[in-house]
Amino acid sequence: MRKLIIARHKLRLLIATAMIMVAVVAWLSVDNRQKISESDTFLTQTDIDFFVKDAKLKSFDLNGMLSNTASSPQIEHFKQTQHSIAQKLSMESYNLEIKESDISADQATILDNQGTVIFQDNVVVTGYKAQRAHNFLKTPSLTYHRNNQSIETQEDVEFTDVFGSIITATGLFSDMNLRTLNLQHNVKGTINANQ
Repeated sequence: MRKLIIARHKLRLLIATAMIMVAVVAWLSVDNRQKISESDTFLTQTDIDFFVKDAKLKSFDLNGMLSNTASSPQIEHFKQTQHSIAQKLSMESYNLEIKESDISADQATILDNQGTVIFQDNVVVTGYKAQRAHNFLKTPSLTYHRNNQSIETQEDVEFTDVFGSIITATGLFSDMNLRTLNLQHNVKGTINANQ
């Protein structure tokens, strides 16, 4: 008799489990709510952690002198992927509080853990001499490495100066102040020798 009661309980448990499974399958097949796609999952994982409007940032050297400034009308930070996106970012570099260079672009991606900023779209770098704009670099994309104050790109570049020199190339590595340029491929141009 006891074995018969245990068998009945097992049979009831099996039937209840089967009914629950049928109900879940039926619910899933008629559920008309919006399904979560892979792109929705990615967006959820990269939700904006915070954003800043009209950002104006300054950094100082060990002696308390102004070293760099950055400004952007909007910066959005993404916690999951540890990066920020800045609109219309402009960065300026100083030495003894004298402006040496600036970089501007329509958009920039700031990688939190790498000390790297990737400038994109209408990138312009201006080098200064005696507090006046001296030379200019234009390119569609540029990577700035904060640790060694260098810039690089594999894109086409156009380098000009106030004397009328124009040099074009593909690929570049340089210090941020445009004092030493390493142009990599397809270098062409005109240098004004009457400097």
